[in-house]
Amino acid sequence: MSEFTALIAGANQGAPGCMDRLYQLLYADLHRLAHARLRGGDGPTLLDTTGLVHESYLRLVHSQQLHLADRQHFLAYAARAMRSVVVDMLRAARAERRGGLAWRVTLDSAVHGALPSGEAEVLAVHEALDALAEVDERLVRVVELR
Repeated sequence: MSEFTALIAGANQGAPGCMDRLYQLLYADLHRLAHARLRGGDGPTLLDTTGLVHESYLRLVHSQQLHLADRQHFLAYAARAMRSVVVDMLRAARAERRGGLAWRVTLDSAVHGALPSGEAEVLAVHEALDALAEVDERLVRVVELR
């Protein structure tokens, strides 16, 4: 049994340290996934690629329903966690207690003249993926791993 297979089995059983080691082994792949998720400035401005990888780790390590089969399955879980992190951050930024639908303009975006127009698109894509999941879960995984 390879180290990776043993770690997958350990993570499924909740063994301490297995998820940490899986993230270490696949960190470069996870970083690429996060970069693809944030490419084009569609994500929250307060989150960078490394931050997204770390936030997704926190989501996965506390997940009680983690049943991994292999490397691709692990990456699919991570991609879904990353999408969840981005969507949650966008929703929080637009929450009523923070000004509702008013756009937050940081000094960076004001100087460069870029309004966060991609945020609405990210939320729309999230809703579309949720609707697609009801029809074909496999297609959602294809999009998430892109």
